[in-house]
Amino acid sequence: MRHLTWPLVGLLCVSLLSACGDDVAPTENGGDTTADAGADSDLDANSDPDATLTPDTDPSDTGDAGDTPLDESCPSYQDRCDGECIPTSVDPDNCGGCGVVCEGEDVCSGGSCVDPGSCPAELEACAGACVDTSLDSDHCGGCGNVCDAGEGCVAGTCREIIALEPGPASCEGVGPVIAFEPGQGSPQACAGDLAEYTFRWGLCSCEDVVTNVGLMVDAYDSQVGPYTPGGPGGGVGTNGSQRANGLVDVTGTLWVAGSEGINLNIGAEIGQRLYNGGDFYNNNPVSVGEDAFMMGDIDTNLGVTIGGDLNVPAGTSVHPNVTYQSLNEGPVSVGDACSYCEEDDRIDVAAIVASRRDINDNATIGLEPDVLENATGGVRLELPCGNYYLSEITPNLPTTIVATGNTALYVDGDIESNGQLTITLTPDASFDIFVAGDVRTNERFRLGSPNYPALMRMYVGGPNGFRSNNQIDVGGYIYAVPGGIETNNDIEIFGGLHDSRFGANNQVSIHYDRGVGRVGQSCPEPDTDPDPDPGDDVGPEPDVDPDPDPVCASTDEACSTDSDCCSPLRCEEGVCALLSCQPAYMPCTRPTDCCSGMCSASAGQDGVCIVP
Repeated sequence: MRHLTWPLVGLLCVSLLSACGDDVAPTENGGDTTADAGADSDLDANSDPDATLTPDTDPSDTGDAGDTPLDESCPSYQDRCDGECIPTSVDPDNCGGCGVVCEGEDVCSGGSCVDPGSCPAELEACAGACVDTSLDSDHCGGCGNVCDAGEGCVAGTCREIIALEPGPASCEGVGPVIAFEPGQGSPQACAGDLAEYTFRWGLCSCEDVVTNVGLMVDAYDSQVGPYTPGGPGGGVGTNGSQRANGLVDVTGTLWVAGSEGINLNIGAEIGQRLYNGGDFYNNNPVSVGEDAFMMGDIDTNLGVTIGGDLNVPAGTSVHPNVTYQSLNEGPVSVGDACSYCEEDDRIDVAAIVASRRDINDNATIGLEPDVLENATGGVRLELPCGNYYLSEITPNLPTTIVATGNTALYVDGDIESNGQLTITLTPDASFDIFVAGDVRTNERFRLGSPNYPALMRMYVGGPNGFRSNNQIDVGGYIYAVPGGIETNNDIEIFGGLHDSRFGANNQVSIHYDRGVGRVGQSCPEPDTDPDPDPGDDVGPEPDVDPDPDPVCASTDEACSTDSDCCSPLRCEEGVCALLSCQPAYMPCTRPTDCCSGMCSASAGQDGVCIVP
């Protein structure tokens, strides 16, 4: 691993003077650094339940936090074909690999040639790809409708593109990664690492999760195939309580750390493990696919079925309608699920925005900070690679913002849309948005793309967080601490949410994209000198653990049991892997879907995997 904590960076800057200083400071017009530092801060749903979870702040290596050459390999979702990085996750001529051409009417989605019917509901099959015709300028409002020069697609209509100059000289390819300096508010030094370590759950709340209709969370990997319903590993975590007046359907782990515990009025289906730091109460049937770890009493009207063991402290009251493989009485500890929550730990979005108020690439492309303040004409803003600053985004008519490289946008005020607002990116780009104020959507709001959610991230730092009063479609990730997220309409997320508290008055569907766990690979390695010259005064070695134990193991790493592996991985033949078959109680359509070879599906209806 390559991550460094900021305090360690400071220590190294004292002892390695030649590697720190002016050469890593941001410069006018977008002098990005490619330093990579940050605290490993993961509280995973597969940690030892008998241990209190705390953020792992030990760095895994030591080294210089100064300028580092960019990795010559291609970023996530891309492969190098004939010397050029190609978005093979969506390119029908290079689908999943160089020269792999999708035949006939097939489209390229998630690096696989699939039937056009596999495109997500809001996308249309055009020219071999799943296309958003509301914003694609080559298919605006329908396949093959190409906008004229100087125009771009906004809400399915060709409108004016705001005239800008070319991007910074560093924008070769998609440009350098977005980086942060120590003291700028980010616990990580690279945008990819920040996303990878922030978004570990489909939904993670620092306080409570309250849903008044249904909550459905499943998972997929947008780099290895299109979304299909019911994929394992979509987890929900909260440091507070869980209260639900609708069905809770979670294909991964449900982790509720708060002492107020879980109250389910309609019932729940939990595909993997259940962790609960308080009492448990349900009015309707609840099923748990694997083990359950409960710190409080368990009361139920219509039963709880646990596919694995039930682990409780001695003396816990367990209702007789609770069934399990075996009952283990002993110490149980359920630590916090979500990191970046406390005031001294959270992502300081306002500080990140303030750091780019005067040091940005606006002048290079001729971008005025107030270009979208109370905008009265529907426009399209296309941003090349670099760092850009806006005072606020408050359009009154449909507006589209598109990133075409490794791009970051810093908004000092609020985002409030009184016309449809779309914020998205091209397949070869990445887009990080930092909003110091709040986000309020009064008309339809669209963020990112379900084709590559891991590349679109929004961080909201205002006291009221993210509030939606209309339909929202998200193909990305949203962080809203301390303000939280509230929605009054149906919400569908391809990606994930991390908030201080979550409240929904209508159906919530979250399809967690496991691809976010790899976006940090685009971040450069620290530039270390393994054999300094004898005359170099490098000072004493930092007092750090050079190889701390990880919270959980990733793909192909060694394991002894399933609990050693990060969700949704399982321990197979001594290494963590994603199973090719579904475990007990997971969705299925045929017996071969299940590891047990038994599926409860009947004609025309899906079922769940059952055990003999």
